[in-house]
Amino acid sequence: MDCDGRHLVGLTESKRLAVWDATTGRMIRILEGYQDPVYLARLLPDGKSVLAQSFRPGTDWATWGITDKGPRDNSMRLWDIDSGKVLWRIPDSFFDAISRDGKRVYGVQSKVSPNLEQPKMVCWEIRTGSPLFTMPGFAPLGFLSNIVEESADGRRLLYSDSYKVTIFDLLS
Repeated sequence: MDCDGRHLVGLTESKRLAVWDATTGRMIRILEGYQDPVYLARLLPDGKSVLAQSFRPGTDWATWGITDKGPRDNSMRLWDIDSGKVLWRIPDSFFDAISRDGKRVYGVQSKVSPNLEQPKMVCWEIRTGSPLFTMPGFAPLGFLSNIVEESADGRRLLYSDSYKVTIFDLLS
């Protein structure tokens, strides 16, 4: 649900997102265009946009991003609710957290083909999808982190996985 309680967003089994009016329960928009199932979706604080990602895991590291029918979608997309259009798409990326003010998204990005690269933690600007910075010295053990949380004052970012907790100073 968005901050003002106007919209709800839900995942479907058919590679689509559904947006409902939270007061009437009426479906107001279907967002579609994914090749793989939608794994996660969040309404942004502005109540006008949905950030979503598709994901279908490979069987092991060597087959990440590849299927017998070609490459996987594995993309992060920002959707405009009113128009139903994609505002931007970032391939091979997975978001973990949206800043409290709705201006930044934190997640993991990895170029998976043709050469496998170590995944990296990235902060993107929500409005444009442009990367703002990567986290120095960060090397996640998997593609999806366990916990990413921005501090209330927007100065620090906590990342936690099964092995360690790291706190990044976002102002330096």
